[in-house]
Amino acid sequence: MDFTLLDKDSDFKIEQYFSSIVAEFEALGIKIDIVKKVKKDFGSDITSAFLKNGTSIHTLKIQVHDLGNILNGVHSGKKLKIKFEVDVNPPLKFQTEAKTLLLPKTFNIITMTLPNLYAGKMHAVLCRKWKTRVKGRDWYDFEWYVKRNTSVNLEHLQERMYESGDLEKETKLDEKLFKKLMYKRIEELDVDGAIKEVSPFIKEKSGFEFWTKDYFKLLTDKIIFEKE
Repeated sequence: MDFTLLDKDSDFKIEQYFSSIVAEFEALGIKIDIVKKVKKDFGSDITSAFLKNGTSIHTLKIQVHDLGNILNGVHSGKKLKIKFEVDVNPPLKFQTEAKTLLLPKTFNIITMTLPNLYAGKMHAVLCRKWKTRVKGRDWYDFEWYVKRNTSVNLEHLQERMYESGDLEKETKLDEKLFKKLMYKRIEELDVDGAIKEVSPFIKEKSGFEFWTKDYFKLLTDKIIFEKE
């Protein structure tokens, strides 16, 4: 689960919310442990796993004997881990919206709007440094946004690329440059590797027959850009 602050705050400590998180789970009869991951300093803002040095990483370790009675489809005795990350130094120029969700119980949440979530995903598509591997889930999500005619916020994507060092500060990211960068990224893409990585997460695999470099270029040509 990914979270971002609305403003930069290097002193933010998510530990202040731990007692509330534990209490919510205990109300459901679930015992949890919260473990903080101490991330090594790789000497840059973006590591090979695409995590920023300023990201706070924690893991919820969940185990309960009758978990299957609480969560459908989960057999008793199974251990679950939920990793959540908090960006305390987020790239700005994004918009948010308030939503009221009804399940598992009614609650309010503030989330980035889809054009900004889209921008975050395109930053992953363009800039993720996963050594020799490719994250097919990025390309699957890219396809999802295009098919739903979502517009992308280039201004927020630009801020993300400035921060990660993938775009010079004096360079403006416009539609022409974005497409140029996308075509270059697609030419370097290991399509078979992308399919192999994402396949275990997808039940219906027939759509992968369309996955080619030309197909991703077609998707790129169909991207809608949010107007300033």
